[in-house]
Amino acid sequence: MEKDPDLKILENHVAQLAEHFDTVQIFVTRYIGESKETVNAHYGTGNYFARVGQVGTWVSIQECSNMEHEDEFRENN
Repeated sequence: MEKDPDLKILENHVAQLAEHFDTVQIFVTRYIGESKETVNAHYGTGNYFARVGQVGTWVSIQECSNMEHEDEFRENN
């Protein structure tokens, strides 16, 4: 069975980035108009715990309401 072309694209880009970085995690979404839904995919490599920690930090920063809170978060974490 042939791989999904979208997964191949993710795998290729992750492999290319992994030549230069210790961990790589890519998240993508696509809106499919015919079915009126959004689908997502993700693929990564490298230390699992480092990737999860980085994503958790990113989510926390995004939830901050302004740059002042971002500075406070970075000082306390």
